[in-house]
Amino acid sequence: TLIGVGVIALGCFFLAGWAILGLIHRYRMSTDPMERNRIIYLLVGFAAMALFGFTKVHPILTKYPLAHVGNLINAIAITPKTDLVVVAGERELAAFDIQGQQVWAVKELPRVITLAVSLTEEPLFAVGTRDGTIAVLDKQGQIVSRAAAEGYVTSVCFRGQTPGVLAACLDGTLTSYDEKGKVIWRQRSPVGFRHVASALDGNLVAGAELSGRVILIDSTGDVVGRTPSVPGVIRVMALSPDGGYVFIGTSANELMLFKYARPKPDEDVL
Repeated sequence: TLIGVGVIALGCFFLAGWAILGLIHRYRMSTDPMERNRIIYLLVGFAAMALFGFTKVHPILTKYPLAHVGNLINAIAITPKTDLVVVAGERELAAFDIQGQQVWAVKELPRVITLAVSLTEEPLFAVGTRDGTIAVLDKQGQIVSRAAAEGYVTSVCFRGQTPGVLAACLDGTLTSYDEKGKVIWRQRSPVGFRHVASALDGNLVAGAELSGRVILIDSTGDVVGRTPSVPGVIRVMALSPDGGYVFIGTSANELMLFKYARPKPDEDVL
């Protein structure tokens, strides 16, 4: 048993070391400041978890929950950096600082239904409204792009780590927009879409139809995979960062996990 535990521990250390070396190599090779900053955040988070995690084996420190401190530092390090709380309301869109003071308000975007924050270095906020408006705002509350959807917008998200936006509508359209609000591709369904999610690389998108089915779409707008229809309505949906798993929860009190194979970064297959 001890030998097995030792082998597993050595394997974990090897994988962790390999991942760290990969991040360091990527940091040295990258010329993108945003990517380099993200790598630093990951390394800081990993170092904090490792440092505080070792307190579990120290006889004096085991009675203190210091490992949770490391987890908290890691969560803060990898979370998108913004010090604003953006609230969508029936009459306006407003942002508040960490003291609860209102920073800005946008009255020209009423009836906001869905809101998302980007993973870019400077945070962006995407909103979708009941009247079919899709807008992206910067940290100062300025509208940087605006587009008109074909119907009631049910869900928006950013396409991976890019400023591009994905929007799902009840009229049966799922649309990808670039950072200027121009349509890149549009996928149509005989029924409406309720949710949309993106893989971290932005090359795989999941859209939940009102029929209880999820479709996967590649970076060109082509459907590359479908789940079977499930009983009830899909209430929640999530796509794993690597695009390999789709998680859904339904009104029939069922939780389901579907696995998809992505053999190559530019190729998605069911």
